[in-house]
Amino acid sequence: MIPPFDPEYFSIVDGYTLTPIKDFTLVKYAVACVAVWADGVRLIDNIIIK
Repeated sequence: MIPPFDPEYFSIVDGYTLTPIKDFTLVKYAVACVAVWADGVRLIDNIIIK
């Protein structure tokens, strides 16, 4: 059985400043950041998207 995921946050941020992006076309380096809880374990990850 796969435990349900409980999202904590998802944000696309500027890769240099880690501030949330308001206009994706204005940045050269964007990163998607996510954290979720799964059966009492906090999972975090990020991926460069631009």
